[in-house]
Amino acid sequence: MIMHNPLHPGLVVRDALIDNTGLTVTEAADRIGVTRTTLSRLLNGKSGIR
Repeated sequence: MIMHNPLHPGLVVRDALIDNTGLTVTEAADRIGVTRTTLSRLLNGKSGIR
């Protein structure tokens, strides 16, 4: 099956780190060792994961 419009990785991360845990973006960023800005950009679809 070919996905023509795959989910942005930020949606998956948001579901796992924010929605299912109740953490804030700042708290989640601290826990995974990235800046709040970096995580925010990913969650808002402005950047991807390498």
